[in-house]
Amino acid sequence: MPILGKDVPWKDAREKICRVIHFTQLAKVENGKVIAIDRTTPYGVLAVECEGLSEEATIWVGHRLDFLHLWQAFRQRNEAVGEEVLVVPLPHKWNPFLPILLVWLCPKGAFSKMLHRDLQEKKGMAGYLEEIAPIAEWNEGVQIG
Repeated sequence: MPILGKDVPWKDAREKICRVIHFTQLAKVENGKVIAIDRTTPYGVLAVECEGLSEEATIWVGHRLDFLHLWQAFRQRNEAVGEEVLVVPLPHKWNPFLPILLVWLCPKGAFSKMLHRDLQEKKGMAGYLEEIAPIAEWNEGVQIG
């Protein structure tokens, strides 16, 4: 599986919607604080499918805050009803080599619906947005716009 930022340039995934297929936690959270294994190991690893990429890819979670947001999203997610965790890699204002992640917890099927924007024409903007609207969003540290 190609690694974003290594095998696939970040510019190809920047600001693209990605659905998290699997989240491997390499760090842990104790009393609300992220505890890393060491200073060189990523906090976690994501297997994702991304808008515009032909195959699944890997994202190394290199920011403590991204890991905390993902940890919170996966703890809140109701897997029984198929809720999805989506991430959007965005430019980081201090580190151009490692983007920061906008994290969304969305209803089942939101990723697919976001990629097929023709549904917007069928449902109208309000109906479309209602179907894809995040249940929760983690955007602390993210600069949008």
